[in-house]
Amino acid sequence: MTRILIDEQAHARLKRQLQAIEADLTFILMKADGLLYLDGKPIALDAAQPEVAWLNVGMTRANLTQPYVQTVLAAKTVKWLQTFNAGLDLPFYQTILDQGIRISASSAQAIAIAEYVIANILACYQDVF
Repeated sequence: MTRILIDEQAHARLKRQLQAIEADLTFILMKADGLLYLDGKPIALDAAQPEVAWLNVGMTRANLTQPYVQTVLAAKTVKWLQTFNAGLDLPFYQTILDQGIRISASSAQAIAIAEYVIANILACYQDVF
């Protein structure tokens, strides 16, 4: 069984898709107050033992990034963190890496960045600026 630390809002939004995954997954939910829940009941971090963590943009909007990262670091059981950030230059990412946690990021921004670069190359080539 793999334990995944995810925020409550993302879990609610993706519940149907997550249930369709044919894997033995358990979701540890972080609520807006920063507390952890398993099956609707509060759970202590040492009992939660998450192995995977998902840092998503909704957490940043809800001001949960700091408590979430602190939870990931304090858990001592997280092996992999998936993040939405395009870059990993924020200081807490180095701390996460120093603990031996693998980090991966989505490539969702790649298309927008590529379009921006090509548009600016064409603008320079066409002497738009």
